[in-house]
Amino acid sequence: MTMRALALALALALVALPVLAEETIAAVQVNGKTVDAAALLSPTEDGDLLLDATTWAAWGVTLPPSTPKGLVSARKLGIQVVFDGPSQSYRLTVPASLLPAQTFQRRASWTADVNAQPFGLFTNYDVAVNRNLYGDWLSSFGHDSRTRFFGGVLESTGQLNHTPNGFDYRRGQTTWNKDFITQGTTLQLGDGFTRPNNLAGSVDLLGVHWGTNRALRPGESFSPVPVIGGIADSRSQAELYVAGVKQQQQKLQPGPYELQAGTLRAGANNLQVVVRDDFGREQVVNQDFYLSPQNLPKGKTEWSMDAGLVRTSPSEDRYGSPAIVGQVKHGLSDDWTMGGQIQATQEAQNFTFSNQVSGMWGALGADVGMSRSEQGTGQAWSVGYSYRNPQWSVFANHMEKSKNYWDLTRDSTLEGTEGFRVVKSTSAGVGYTPRDNPQLQISAAINQAFLASGSKSERLSATARYNRGADSFGASLSYDLATHSPGAYLSWRHMLGNQSSVSAGVSRSTDGRMAEAVQVSGSTGVGSQRLQYTGGVANAEDGKTGFATLQGNTPMGRWQSNVTAQGGQIQGGGRFEGSAWVGEGGLLMGPASYGSFAIVEVPGQKDVPVGGMGGYLQKTNNQGYALVSNLQPLQSFPLRIDTRGLPMDTTIDRTSQPVAAVRLGGAKVVFPVSSTHLIEIHLQHNGQALAGTGLVKTSTEEVPLGLGGVAVLEHPEAHQTLTVTREASTCHVTLPETLPDFSTPLVLECL
Repeated sequence: MTMRALALALALALVALPVLAEETIAAVQVNGKTVDAAALLSPTEDGDLLLDATTWAAWGVTLPPSTPKGLVSARKLGIQVVFDGPSQSYRLTVPASLLPAQTFQRRASWTADVNAQPFGLFTNYDVAVNRNLYGDWLSSFGHDSRTRFFGGVLESTGQLNHTPNGFDYRRGQTTWNKDFITQGTTLQLGDGFTRPNNLAGSVDLLGVHWGTNRALRPGESFSPVPVIGGIADSRSQAELYVAGVKQQQQKLQPGPYELQAGTLRAGANNLQVVVRDDFGREQVVNQDFYLSPQNLPKGKTEWSMDAGLVRTSPSEDRYGSPAIVGQVKHGLSDDWTMGGQIQATQEAQNFTFSNQVSGMWGALGADVGMSRSEQGTGQAWSVGYSYRNPQWSVFANHMEKSKNYWDLTRDSTLEGTEGFRVVKSTSAGVGYTPRDNPQLQISAAINQAFLASGSKSERLSATARYNRGADSFGASLSYDLATHSPGAYLSWRHMLGNQSSVSAGVSRSTDGRMAEAVQVSGSTGVGSQRLQYTGGVANAEDGKTGFATLQGNTPMGRWQSNVTAQGGQIQGGGRFEGSAWVGEGGLLMGPASYGSFAIVEVPGQKDVPVGGMGGYLQKTNNQGYALVSNLQPLQSFPLRIDTRGLPMDTTIDRTSQPVAAVRLGGAKVVFPVSSTHLIEIHLQHNGQALAGTGLVKTSTEEVPLGLGGVAVLEHPEAHQTLTVTREASTCHVTLPETLPDFSTPLVLECL
């Protein structure tokens, strides 16, 4: 290249470079809002601003992904730059597309920052007593006990039964659970069930269980729900509709926005976002999609690993051969989820491969299984299709297993029940709800099952339901294809206001038996309690039967009583469900807790109302403890106490505290209190009230001495010495062993 060419290229390059003016300090406004009161800037001679990505981000400007590195021109981004001399400021008008995105997604108030667990044993119990028609008394005590253990929760379930033959205890499951909340996984030691698939059910293994746990990630979506959005050019309001029903309403600032629906039904869905700005302009965005519960969102993975001994009897502690199970599912896309499972013992192995795809046409699943065992090799497969929209629902499924096909459920089958194993099944059905009459629902189905014993069942069925005002009607027809026997059922229900109803039904089973029944049910208030009742009469081939139940709730749990009369004989009984805590604070009772729980301490204060957002549920016992049941685990919400239950001389810093409990376990919450124990003292000398004013000093406080020798002590102690100082004299007095309350003045002689 000649010198002339080099000089020309250099000149062109210099022309392309912006000419920067001297550095200046100025304020910066973005769309009317000051983002920097004193920014050091180097504007170009033509008034442009060249800034790095960090500065743009600090000012709330989102750069496009294709933006090159280095200094970025405001004007090339489409940003209008105006310098205002009198105010010494740069005013930037940033397009809405470069403003920060606003994302509105419904998330649970999930937290990994949980309260410490209390020390003690928590037990859900279920006590039932019954006298049967033969005059025998039967009783049962079921329990679900939990306690903190090595950083986790140890849980044990079981049932103690008593019959005329004596006592019998049946252990349920004993499991140590440890949640790794931030990783979203759970480790279990002890009894636990494997995850089922379309070709094999769950199996109880005594051993080690580890895998992902959706319960630990309530803030994440496990359904491929699309995000719908756009760009708001000015302040606007967005409304999100699902199938024509408004689900969300959000205020938008200028800039990109994204909205995601919360609760959606499975099947075909339509999302619609309507955006209206302050000037009345409206923009509508529509999106159709199909939601399949079996699909995972793209990139989401679920897995589990189990190893242990197969429990061969759910009611006995009998275990068979050791086994391992591994399973994984992964969302390849929002519409395609793939998975696999391995089951193995020393004598047999099984592998299952599954696929689930979906689209606006519906959801299609296919599973293939292969096994090897002492009986030889086996194969199994299943395919299923479903489609749902607001008017129609359609499904069809088929499954087949070869004679030698093995899976782990065969090792857990009770002796003598192998013949009831389903080796082939087919089912299909259709449902319809008219668009202009959603009170009417019609469906029909066919079900066919072949058992390992060679027997089969085949049935056609059709149902219809219709609601009109306070009345509901139902009808179903069935036909047994094997025995060519029809069956039918008709029902009617009428609401008597909002709290009670009357219903009647008549049925004919496929084996020809007829039955009729009339029933009344509802609820009524008795004092502060709400009671639910049911009563009726049934007529069948074995005679008439009358029955009645009554149930209600108390702060300690739920009770139920029942009575039945048949053929001149009467049977009846009762049931009570509740929970008990034995540990910190002594014995505490409350309703059964199907979630987590909290032990609340208000030190030394009894009868203080304690509760959450649903009102005050319990009161503290003599030691200042209360049990609050049915907390949502891993979700933070406030627990409150009613300070009106505290003595006048007791103060508390706050009446509400956030609480978050571990899954299955409990949380400890303490409301610190400070007791002032105010007393009023009247000081005298030679029987006369001390004159003038002064100062009363003790080992714990200094308080003023008022006219008439009156002083108020906030922290008095028995046998405490008081030094009283006035202008010309000092005297001393000692408090007695028993101190009165504030309403009773204490008269003392100062010596």
